[in-house]
Amino acid sequence: MTKRAAEADAETAAAASASAKSTPAAVAAEAVQAADVVTRDVWLQRRKELLAAEKQWTRRKDELAAQRRALGMVLVDNPYSFEASDDSAKHTLAELFGDEHNQLIVYHLMYADNYDDACKRCSFLLDHLRGVLPHLEQKARFVAVAAAAPTKLAELKQRKQWPFAVYSSRSSTFNRDYGVEFSVPKTDTITYNYNDKHPSYGMSQWPGLSVFAKRADGTVYHAYSTYGRGLDILLGTYNLIDLTPAGRNEAGAMSWVQHVEQYGGAGGGAAGEAHSGGGGATTTTAAADGADEK
Repeated sequence: MTKRAAEADAETAAAASASAKSTPAAVAAEAVQAADVVTRDVWLQRRKELLAAEKQWTRRKDELAAQRRALGMVLVDNPYSFEASDDSAKHTLAELFGDEHNQLIVYHLMYADNYDDACKRCSFLLDHLRGVLPHLEQKARFVAVAAAAPTKLAELKQRKQWPFAVYSSRSSTFNRDYGVEFSVPKTDTITYNYNDKHPSYGMSQWPGLSVFAKRADGTVYHAYSTYGRGLDILLGTYNLIDLTPAGRNEAGAMSWVQHVEQYGGAGGGAAGEAHSGGGGATTTTAAADGADEK
């Protein structure tokens, strides 16, 4: 073996070793090694103190839910127009409820025609609906809406095996009206997450969730929207990870997350987004961090 070849092999091995050490499992293993070890008596005392705090948080969460329900509802006077991903048929917002529901939950998916792929963080969240959808739809219908063309959404839905309906809002102002689509560069006055600031990072699409209700006469109302860290409650994976000694332990919000079909393949371990946002900018971990504040 030549010296040059040996050096190349050494560099490859070093890179592989560094990559292995930076995997989510390796980071968690390091955190476990550094975790505090105490006696059972000390642990039990700490656990009782934590339980008291957890009960306070649970009660506060119930209070927040009551406040949310007491917001009231706002009449939606725009019927909007959506295209179904399966057949491109046109539907109004009222029709998205289906025949059996009077409550509709809409996830605003970050995906536009100039994106290489849907936002992996949005996909991570939506993957959680696979198992719970039959339970959720006893109470409300759930759909995802994005700016991308119906054909792109059909391919995405098939690849992800999502059981819920996905619609394109490309022919309406729905995304802009509900605060998840922005001009790039900044030429509008729309703000994100009610904070009086136009979002940065050169992204035209941002994540969110909106809730609507429909009365017996067919009138539709807007009941709630949330963005940024307000979506965190939907991430059952994080709720479980938060129970572990290592916790989230991530360099940036969801920096370790991949599209589910990439785990174990060549795509595993990358930290940034793989799609292009509005204006050609690349969505990065920093962009997700920028949306973190509730």
